[in-house]
Amino acid sequence: MTSTPRRLASPRVPILVAGSLLAAVLAAGVQAPPRAATAPEATQQPESPVTFAFAPPAGAAFMQREVFVETARLGGIHQRVTMASQARVDVSQEAGRYFLHYRIDRAAVARDGKPSDAAMVAALTGGETVNVVRTDGVLAKIDGLRRLHERLLPTLPAEERAALTKRLRENRIEDRLRANWFEATEILAGQTLELGRDYFFDSAWPTDAGWIRHQTLLRLGPWEATPHGRRLRLQLAYVEDARADLPGAVRIEPRVTGAFSPAAPGRAAKGYSISGNASRLVDPATLLLWKEQSVRQIRNRVEVSEELAVTVSSEEKSDITLEPAPPASPAPPATH
Repeated sequence: MTSTPRRLASPRVPILVAGSLLAAVLAAGVQAPPRAATAPEATQQPESPVTFAFAPPAGAAFMQREVFVETARLGGIHQRVTMASQARVDVSQEAGRYFLHYRIDRAAVARDGKPSDAAMVAALTGGETVNVVRTDGVLAKIDGLRRLHERLLPTLPAEERAALTKRLRENRIEDRLRANWFEATEILAGQTLELGRDYFFDSAWPTDAGWIRHQTLLRLGPWEATPHGRRLRLQLAYVEDARADLPGAVRIEPRVTGAFSPAAPGRAAKGYSISGNASRLVDPATLLLWKEQSVRQIRNRVEVSEELAVTVSSEEKSDITLEPAPPASPAPPATH
């Protein structure tokens, strides 16, 4: 359920990868162009509006696999961090709340293509967080996030350890997860939308320097057959002004009220911009995300002097897949 530092001195930050790993969305490389519907699909695709509801099946278990790549660029200097991970997700419901329990079973990290960070991987493996979610889809809180990242602190170089400590103090990592959850769940919960129509909504993305406010374009369809049933394709694009790109796009507002407000997220990140896109397969009846491929590019214009300015950029790519998992094995009976 992903925060990214854009500092000249240290473009490589593995903690961001951990933030993406635990992103609340249940979902290598830049995504492929949307697949055109075949003639049979176009004939069979229902034209009725689609209603979205947050209703994950209590007692269900899933396996979430992710490949996350972050590349930082300054001039001709590139640095890349790659993480592959597998996490088990168990869903339960109690006292008017859903509990999405994440446990990291496997992780691997590489810097510029070379395996590294064995200590960090060991600290991540076995880490657990719990998303506590209201029945209307609003993310109420995230338990265990600070504890997980505090496990990482001893494994990091001094500069990165200081950066993570600052992010924890300023809640930047949680900000990232809440922004992701809003985009994947809260903006859709309770909506009834039409296939093939262009929509947009206000969005915000966190950095260490503050928030980047922008807008997200959204289009529904087509329906696609998967081994786990029919899923709806969602296409998203991150833009500065949605109506400048698509004048006919219809604005949607969240039907639920949560703690995250993209219209007023907090301090703005001056000089920053964001672009990119995402493609998702979602079950509208549960708002579980079965597949997501996304890419975000963040640019920061830094004025070195009155005569000189440089652009620091980074790119985040994520490929996440959700699959059913068998229920957790019961604990063996105690022996006396």
